[in-house]
Amino acid sequence: MAVFPAGWALYFVSRPESADSPPLITRWINEYTQSKEKAAAVNDLHVQMMEQAGSDRVLFMNTRPQEHVEMRFPEIMNNGSPYNVVAGSQANMDKVIAKYQKIAYEDNEKKLEALRTNTIKGEQPFEREYGLRKKD
Repeated sequence: MAVFPAGWALYFVSRPESADSPPLITRWINEYTQSKEKAAAVNDLHVQMMEQAGSDRVLFMNTRPQEHVEMRFPEIMNNGSPYNVVAGSQANMDKVIAKYQKIAYEDNEKKLEALRTNTIKGEQPFEREYGLRKKD
């Protein structure tokens, strides 16, 4: 029995009010759905944002990292506990490094000279010593 009133209501709502206007159901559907122009504008904005994000990523991935950090108050790095201080964290170690590099370079030069003159200790014949004198 309720089919007849429901069918009549659906027919009434689906009919246009005048020849120029669309039916009520069509107007409701158009009101709550996006138009193609609005969807195209949203998609275009999304594409522009993705292109900008991609170019930013390429920019950041291809730049050299910063080798030092500018600090307003560099003395803050030396404040802290006097215990468990890491070697080289508070003193300039450039002179120490240069000294040991020089010692290593001189040692390598001595080894190369011994190799050139064939006076390497490990390659010399073994001589036995008896007491304080060498055996003749």
